[in-house]
Order: sequence, then C-alpha cells, then structure tokens
Amino acid sequence: MAAGVPFTQDFTITVSPAFGLIAVTGITNVPNTATVGTPLNLTGTVNPPNATHQTISWSIQDTSTTGATITGSTLNALSPGTVTIRATVANGLATGVPFTQDFTIMVSPAFVVTPPSHGQGYRSDRDPSPANAGLSATTATFDKADPQDITITLNRNGHAFRELRRSPLLARGTDYTVDSSDRFTISATYLSALDVGRHTFTFVMSGGTNPALVVTVVDSTPEAETAPTPDAIPRPAIQPTPLPFTDVEPWAWYYPHVRTVWEYQLFLGTVPNLFSPDMPMTRAMFAQVLANMEGVELSLYSASRFDDVTVGAWYAPAVEWAASVGIISGYGDNTFGPRDNISREQMAAMLANYIRFKGYSIPSAQAAAFNDEENISPWAREAVRMMQGSRIISGYPDGSFGPQATATRAEVATIFAKFIEAADMPRRE
Repeated sequence: MAAGVPFTQDFTITVSPAFGLIAVTGITNVPNTATVGTPLNLTGTVNPPNATHQTISWSIQDTSTTGATITGSTLNALSPGTVTIRATVANGLATGVPFTQDFTIMVSPAFVVTPPSHGQGYRSDRDPSPANAGLSATTATFDKADPQDITITLNRNGHAFRELRRSPLLARGTDYTVDSSDRFTISATYLSALDVGRHTFTFVMSGGTNPALVVTVVDSTPEAETAPTPDAIPRPAIQPTPLPFTDVEPWAWYYPHVRTVWEYQLFLGTVPNLFSPDMPMTRAMFAQVLANMEGVELSLYSASRFDDVTVGAWYAPAVEWAASVGIISGYGDNTFGPRDNISREQMAAMLANYIRFKGYSIPSAQAAAFNDEENISPWAREAVRMMQGSRIISGYPDGSFGPQATATRAEVATIFAKFIEAADMPRRE
C-alpha cells in the first residue's frame, strides 16, 4: 500500500454459547435414623450424577422434640423423636435458584449398656435400624366440637403394614381406610368416641420400628357451669405407684402390660426413665427377661459357650443360663446372635422351652391354622401352636402369624404379661 494509506481486512468471529447448566432433579441416599448423643454425618447423592452443582448444605427445618442442631454436615440430637432437615444445592435449578429437598430423620434414644442388678431388667445395646417406617406427622389434634377425619401418610420403607393398633384394634374399612398412596384416614366417627386426652395409634410393621401417631382429643364445646351436688363431689382415690417411665402414657394400649412386667421386675428400662416401647427386642434382651422371670443368680454363670457372646457382656450370664437349661440353643454354628432382633417364631420357641423347663401346665385350646403356616420354620411350628392355643402370642387380623416379623418392647411386654396370667405366676417380693 502507499505511504500513509493503511491496509485493513475484516474477519468474522463466531461466538458459541456457554455450556448449559444441568439442573439437580433430586437427592437420594440421605440417612433416615440417628441416635441421641451420637453425631450423624449427613451425606447424600445428587441426581443426575452429571448435575453442574454437586455440593450439599444442610439445615434444620423442624426439630420437634429432638433439640437437634447441625454444624457443617454433622447432626447432633439431644432427645428422641423426629427431626426434619433440608438439603440445599446452591444454583441447583438455575443461576441464583437453589434446589432444596426435605428429609425426616428418626432419632432413637441413647442406650446405656450396663449389667442389670439381680431381679431387675436390662439395658439395650441395640444398633439403630437403618430403614424404619415413618409417618408424615407424629402428632395431631381432634376437636369433638368440630369433628374432622385425620389423614396421615405412611412411608413403609420396604416393610409390610400389619395393623393399626390401639386398644382395642381399629377395624380397617370402618374405623380407618387406606388408599393406594398409603394415606391413612382415621374416621371422625371413631375419634369422636374417644375420651378427651392423648391417644397413641401404633402402625405395626413387619420389621423395624413401629411408628406411632399421638392424637390429642379436645372438646371446645361450651358447657354451662353447674355446682356439683354432694354426691357428685369426687373423693380421693388410692393411686397405684406411678411408673418411672416418661414415655409410657396411661392411655397407651400397652400401659397395663408394661405395668405388669415392671411390677414383676422383668423389665427395668433402657435408661432410668425410659421404657422405649417402640424399640425392637433383641435375642439378648429376651434371654435376660427370661432370666429375670426365673430369678436366676447370674453371678454363677461366668462362662460363655457361644463365640459371639463375650464374657463380661451384660447379657452373657443370662444367655449362658438359658443355654445350660435348654431354653436356647443358638444358630447351630456356635453363635447366638445376641444383637439380632428376635423373631416371633423364635420368641414362641424360647417361651415353649421355658414352659417345659418349669413343668408348667398352660391351658390351651384348639385354634385355626395360620394362613402363612408354611412360612413357619419346622422347628418352631409346635411352639407356635402352643402359644396360639394359650393366647400368649396371637396372630394378625389378616389370619397370618408373621413368623419372621420382629417385635417391639411394648409388644414383648404384652406377651410376657399374658404369659404371667396364663401360668398364674406369683409376684416375687
């Protein structure tokens, strides 16, 4: 080009858009159980795996009765109950728009492992169950002045629903209904017949912990005030010694049975003031209760014949005694499984063996066969029939026995209370 005349050339540049954000669609694998006093590390899996943002932050939405707190990704709870937490992925849906998802965690009591004193109960060493059924809410209020059905959703978590229990049992289809989404509706007609106060409805499952709904019945109907007549003036009644357990309410269906086993010194509690009625019963616990019922001098049993029963463990003397008199025999591979939740057929077998050991004559009546009898292990069938005929262990409303189902402490307390009545056992002083 000539001097003073610049050369110029134009170019076209194609600008591509930035890679698009892949939004979060959900979070899975979040823990659903915790134990009082034991820190829980909160983790989760962000979906889809190639979501742009993967970092989860945690916060408390509803502590309920747990007193739970979260520091970083660690949850700590002070009391049993349920706590609702929120998982948040910043910019998870779009820039400036987070993705959030709530989860419910069931907090179990802390269990003190201390040997029981002679004639008393036991302490649990149960490992928390990794997958328990849960409810969308654990409390509800029913007002007789404005009667409305109560609806609650059950999360089965892989367990089968057996029955909705309150003494007496609720009739499905009349007292309550269930839809295909596991929404339970308790009839206002049924609730209206209840006394004012708190009532516990237990959802009995095939395994894990049985969730419970506490319904507080009130009556806001105005009433005219009238002066009581002399005959209507209440007189003080003689009150029985109160139970030491703060988690066993007088209106609970299992209250009279818990009182019986406590008065007979079979159960003491998981900690000094908690009975933990919804905690699953382990094989070690069951052996300990049998030893308590027998009044065994546990100091005489200092050895252990099972590889998984450590000498010095709080349950070791009771297990050794029960094995020495033929009540238990273990799994056949020189193990006992002390921490395993006891099944209904195992309970039947141990109780039948105890009856034979004592030489008791338990009244028994012929009963119809269970519709799942083929699922009962051959070694347990005779014992199950004995327990059924004596009404010590009954079946479910659908006609099944559920031989491999586990039982809670409240349910086992009921079984032992029935056993005490059937055997006409005297109370030890």
